Amino acid sequence: MTIRERRRRRKRLRLIKRLATAGLIFSAVGGVTLATLVAGINNSLDILQKRGIPISDWDQKKRELYRLKVFGGKVYFLAAELDRSEQKTNKENEADGSEKQAAEKRTERGQGNA
Repeated sequence: MTIRERRRRRKRLRLIKRLATAGLIFSAVGGVTLATLVAGINNSLDILQKRGIPISDWDQKKRELYRLKVFGGKVYFLAAELDRSEQKTNKENEADGSEKQAAEKRTERGQGNA
């Protein structure tokens, strides 16, 4: 057997191992209940929301997906139309409030507006 034949054989064996592993993963996930799959997707949605990554509706860009629910064996998505301007003003107000609190603490300590 030449070196080239050995390399081809090793390459085929690696491919077979990858396919077998993918098949095992799919069969393991395929046996999971619908509720478990939806719970996993909801966990992923939570992670994306915490990172500030919105998942928008394709047709109505203002609507954002925030949860999946199972009712009667069917999966439904829950989306809300969020007003980004309100969220920005709330964040700005929170920032202003924290700056005011910091200024008050400085004046209490006798540091003034330094």
